[in-house]
Amino acid sequence: MQIIHLFWQQSSNDFNNTGCLYLWLEQGISPKTQSALSEERNNVGDSTKHELYPFQAPEASLASWFSERFNMFLPVKEQTSTRKTFEDAAIAQVRVQLPCDQAGRPIPSPIIANLSVDTLEDSTYAGMGSFTLNSIKIAQPLAFMKELNFQSYYFEDDLQLADDAKFWLKMAAELSALIQKDQYIPFLIAQKIKTKVAFHTKWQPLSADYQQRLRQIAPLMPFSACLVDEALHKNTDLVPLAVLQHFSEVLLNNVINSTAYPNTVFKQLQNSFIGSSLNYGQTQASEQEWKSW
Repeated sequence: MQIIHLFWQQSSNDFNNTGCLYLWLEQGISPKTQSALSEERNNVGDSTKHELYPFQAPEASLASWFSERFNMFLPVKEQTSTRKTFEDAAIAQVRVQLPCDQAGRPIPSPIIANLSVDTLEDSTYAGMGSFTLNSIKIAQPLAFMKELNFQSYYFEDDLQLADDAKFWLKMAAELSALIQKDQYIPFLIAQKIKTKVAFHTKWQPLSADYQQRLRQIAPLMPFSACLVDEALHKNTDLVPLAVLQHFSEVLLNNVINSTAYPNTVFKQLQNSFIGSSLNYGQTQASEQEWKSW
């Protein structure tokens, strides 16, 4: 049995506070899995600082599984008139907090725990521990989750979505509907650099209905839907509503900034605030320009 997990993680605490969606596979412990994870741990060197979560797919298995099912989201390695080959899926080893038993040993989800009664000594939650997950960073979250949702209707009996993955599929549908209705606006955020102030353009949702939906959905967010990095834990806002707002703003800006607009659109919006907002990350407005606007 394999369970597909998705989690959102804040990438940094700097001014341009972005985030990433990661995928990982949970599965039971087998001799083959233990051997592969042990080899990965030895390749790193210091195992005390690199405790791999045991109930997960090894790097090679995860990369192969992802390439077989979602190669359309991988970079093209070589293309001919009749064939297209893709790069291997890049594995990111992410340090996160996961549940442990009284002895500090990691415990799996209830489904995997029920299937591991012969090898699992205790599956009672007693606290959190720090472990490393073999994960895949999703480059196009909304498009990927649309494809994942479609494929989920045809999964084999030994493959299913975790509650966190189902949660993010629901959020992706809500955000996609907002984007299709063009319910978003540009705004300015100020950054103080020593004695000067720089203004940056960004986009945010503009819908009372969407904000109401976030407030309704936030209490339902599973803990595993947002796993934090130890290094960022102290400055990371884990309030579910704040996580959903961060997810919405990051993906909305990613979609707008990655969209290719025809020259006619740029000409129509030339020398306007909206026109400059289409180049977020490159365009900065001075304080005088902000006052004039």
